Amino acid sequence: MQQAIQVRTEQLGASHPSVAFIQLLLAPILMEMRRMEDVEETIRAASMNLQFAYGRKSAHMSSVLRIQGLVLRDQGSYEKAWAVLQEALDIDVSNREWTEEFFKNEDYERHGITETLQVAEDLEALGRVQYRRGNYKVAAAMLERMRSLVMSIFGEKGEHPMIARAKVGLADIRLEAGSYPQAHDLCKEGLEMQLKILGNRHPHVLRTMYQYVRILELCGDHEQALKWCTDTKDGWLYNLAPTSTQVLIVQAHIAMLRYILGENKLPKRAIIKCLIAVEADLVKRGTGVHAEPDDAEVQKALDGGKKNKKGKAKPAEAKTKVGAAAERDDGQKHTSVLARVYWQLVGWLASVDLIQFQTGLASARMRMSAEAYRRMGSVGVPLAAECTTRLGAIASAKGRLVVAKRDFEKALEVKQGSFWGKDHPEMLEDIQVRGPRWLSSCAV
Repeated sequence: MQQAIQVRTEQLGASHPSVAFIQLLLAPILMEMRRMEDVEETIRAASMNLQFAYGRKSAHMSSVLRIQGLVLRDQGSYEKAWAVLQEALDIDVSNREWTEEFFKNEDYERHGITETLQVAEDLEALGRVQYRRGNYKVAAAMLERMRSLVMSIFGEKGEHPMIARAKVGLADIRLEAGSYPQAHDLCKEGLEMQLKILGNRHPHVLRTMYQYVRILELCGDHEQALKWCTDTKDGWLYNLAPTSTQVLIVQAHIAMLRYILGENKLPKRAIIKCLIAVEADLVKRGTGVHAEPDDAEVQKALDGGKKNKKGKAKPAEAKTKVGAAAERDDGQKHTSVLARVYWQLVGWLASVDLIQFQTGLASARMRMSAEAYRRMGSVGVPLAAECTTRLGAIASAKGRLVVAKRDFEKALEVKQGSFWGKDHPEMLEDIQVRGPRWLSSCAV
């Protein structure tokens, strides 16, 4: 792509629209490579040329706005992302009335196939923004409409990457709501379609595979989860270096799954190595460029971190930056995917600490995770409550049964008041398993 831009620039000049069209194709590739500064520079140049050639409201500008919206989404600026993507949608539907009729589920005049697919892409991007913000009902409505538009072109049994992405997006929402069987079926259908169309090395397919691993794990099928997790790692190794953050995340998950299945020792080293890489990515604002953590760095983390002169643990400087990643400078709370991965890893590490009966470390990690989830807004509320539940388990292991009972009741109340509601599977586990065990222990 870059060579094509160079050749076309030499032939026609940097301001020719054909150069901008190639830049629009290059920008998503740069996004996959996490080269966000290059994405912004590329899309800025394309925007200037297309506006000069066709005007701000031309159909070509919707592609520019869609990429700009996705960049803003990944930066956590969801209000700005929503406004930019809404502008793209308005351009693609040509007039405001079409948009209003569509969102009211009224009859509307569908445009040509190209224009309809552009509208579907806008709806998908808007739905993903709402998903990140925790507005799952709005996100589901957007993705359902996106799927219906694409199916109106390719048929109910049609196979298209956008239909697959809609299924996977709806699976994500069902998963957050605790509807694990529905999430499993939707994700499996979307994954099978993606594998058939795109193969097993495409980044979209690999992300779906990893989401399927998460669903299988929640459904209790750890053997299948390990199989798909291994396949995901092999796919990422085809695209990325072994030291890349994405590969290390999957490797840490594999180590955790093998430990659960009794095939491996405690996965502490793999988790900490991944934590160091993710932390570096968060501090560098998602550039994906970091040095491979050496064995000394990993061993230092295994030993509990750096020590100050008094021999007490000294928190790493990056911890503050990681925590701050949950809230933007403008005060808008958001859910960073990488930040959620980071705190999930911290939770795994706390579980390992508890197995080794290092209850002090386990409690500290859980409290840090809970505070980080609280700063994520409504999306993080039940996750913070789940940390409180685990703190209750730690208190129970230490024999502090009254504290365990208090933590359990507090967590249960918060979860019931969150978007999880009273029927979420995690809630049922609290009520049917954890609660009676702790309450009976306290009664004794």
